[in-house]
Amino acid sequence: MTSRLLRICLCCLLLLVLYITLVQPAFSLPAGNREEEASRFLSRIAGSDELTQFLETAVADLLARDPSLKKENLQVSLIDLSRADRPRSAHVNGEQRIYPASVVKFIYLVAAYRWMEEKKIELDAEWQVNLRKMIRFSDNQATRWVLYKLTGAGPGEELSHDTYIEFREKRLVVKQWLETMGLHHLHCVHPTYDGNGDLFGRDLQFLRDRSFANITISQPGGFPNRLSVTALDIARLLALLATGHLLNPENTKAVLNLMKRDVREQKYLERRIAGGAARIHGMQAYSKSGTYSETFADVGIVRAEDSKQLVIAVFIQREKAHSSDFIAELTERCIRHLL
Repeated sequence: MTSRLLRICLCCLLLLVLYITLVQPAFSLPAGNREEEASRFLSRIAGSDELTQFLETAVADLLARDPSLKKENLQVSLIDLSRADRPRSAHVNGEQRIYPASVVKFIYLVAAYRWMEEKKIELDAEWQVNLRKMIRFSDNQATRWVLYKLTGAGPGEELSHDTYIEFREKRLVVKQWLETMGLHHLHCVHPTYDGNGDLFGRDLQFLRDRSFANITISQPGGFPNRLSVTALDIARLLALLATGHLLNPENTKAVLNLMKRDVREQKYLERRIAGGAARIHGMQAYSKSGTYSETFADVGIVRAEDSKQLVIAVFIQREKAHSSDFIAELTERCIRHLL
């Protein structure tokens, strides 16, 4: 082989390597392997003493500035993804089960795109309209539409025992999917309601199901089968999305575009994750907030211009409405410490 031909072959080989490296996403997986790989990634997220000390100190300082807040009313989880090869985490009360309010809508969003990847559904124009309403405007009617389509268990009159068991199993499919990745504390089994007559029949029957009482957050005199999550598992799910282990590259981008936040467009976000990110040049937040009587929450990803990123999930549980800058302040401190 002449030296000229050898050089041509080497150049072709180099171009092939570059194509594989740059064009083909490193995390593009066959559909059947994605949950398995996601579970392996989560097992690599290690607890960090240094990060725990930072988080506990930051939380304690912010609590000292606001006497109306108590540590026992907070659930915080932080995952440092600034080094892709060494994800690490810390939390404050992150293992406590809490009511997520509209934060749950982010989970139904990623489930929809995963269902599409598995060819269970087609995200046509009607789907896109409802997903956008659910995430951008936190629309409860759109959320009900999405969950009914995901599960095949829509509203209707109360069911007989045997038919109800079948309905009940369908309502568990999102929860069961999450469990395949090792996320066992996300009890996401029903939509959010407006309370204007949208809760009746089999939905009401499901909310009254006491077989879930040990894993839900029930108010005195309330429904035993309420939504419940932990800040730890919400943050872990967000970490899968942020690193491309949850969805393929195209769908990851689509989900993040829906979750992209700008405080100039939505002023109320100034007190949430997006507000904290907006205080620092070059930071972009992708998040979903939730507010409902005792819950004031926000969960999301913050990404810097150099692609370093972190995940933060904050839930504040109070008897009265809450509107402090705690989430924004904590987010800013986490960004300055990690990114």
